[in-house]
Amino acid sequence: MLPILNHQLYRLLTVAFMALIFYLSSQPYIAIAPDFSNSDKIMHVLAYGLLGGLFALSIQPWKGTLSWKLVGFTTLFTIAYGISDEFHQSFVPGREASVLDVVADGLGGFLAGFTLKKMGHKIFKTPQKMI
Repeated sequence: MLPILNHQLYRLLTVAFMALIFYLSSQPYIAIAPDFSNSDKIMHVLAYGLLGGLFALSIQPWKGTLSWKLVGFTTLFTIAYGISDEFHQSFVPGREASVLDVVADGLGGFLAGFTLKKMGHKIFKTPQKMI
């Protein structure tokens, strides 16, 4: 099991990861390791899954699981950031905006929230209350 960090630290990590995504999407070309059809969609699911997980953990102190409401909020957050990222990319030479990228972003965010809801108690230690 992994130790859970303070939710405020997850806020910092969320913002830092958002900045990294913004930086990477500002580049005219990014070499993606796997080279097959739609491999970029897998990278979007993974990146936005990480973003969604960080975001979900930043909302409140960890209680061992997420509510469905927070899973939905995490999904909406990743979709909104994905839309803003695709808009940003539309101005970068050599890049283009894609609705399918936003779908992959939202899927990543949902999968992260769903995983934390169903398996978070097995991944992270739940902090013990002080007596």
